Amino acid sequence: MKKINVLIAFGNTLIEAGIKSILIKIDTIQNIYCSNEEERCNDIINKYDCKLLIIFNEHNRISSLIVNRLKSKNKELKILLISDQYFDNSSDYQIDGFLTTDCDDEEIREAINSINSGQKVICNKVIRLFMDKKTSIKKDDCESTILSKREQEIIILIAGGSKNTDIAEELFISPHTVATHRKNIMKKLGVNKISGLIHYAIKTGLIKT
Repeated sequence: MKKINVLIAFGNTLIEAGIKSILIKIDTIQNIYCSNEEERCNDIINKYDCKLLIIFNEHNRISSLIVNRLKSKNKELKILLISDQYFDNSSDYQIDGFLTTDCDDEEIREAINSINSGQKVICNKVIRLFMDKKTSIKKDDCESTILSKREQEIIILIAGGSKNTDIAEELFISPHTVATHRKNIMKKLGVNKISGLIHYAIKTGLIKT
């Protein structure tokens, strides 16, 4: 896999040092840059062709407008948001991954590699809150759910009302394959109804209402 440049944004000195210590152990990362200003971030992304932006959103101080502006100016940019808490408007952010500060080194490395491969990564305890299964979260709940590009496509189509046969025709796969994907997706997300998939798709920004 081709090595990429990464930008760490809006973190303090300790946060930057901590994330850097994780990134330098990932073989596919070449250079690491840091910035706390939006315009400077955009300049660095363009100048050094950064493919991944890691944003530390402490106390929800970074608005979705800032994140989405950076995304809109750099269409191929992947964004991983790391927050110290869950927030209700998380679906407003155009991101490829959402982790919490409770996630450990291995989970962060796995998330970065998955995002670089085009997958979507959401911390499991955040998903549980999306689904209203819990009113609080525990540190030991922190794992990640990784959805492939194909699984994301199928969720979007299901949420749009498409049946298995329609999805199969659109994606040029068999209805049986669609059914298998569907079963695996629901198992990953811990849901057993279509309404759960739709709720997930809305909350994570796969579809807009």
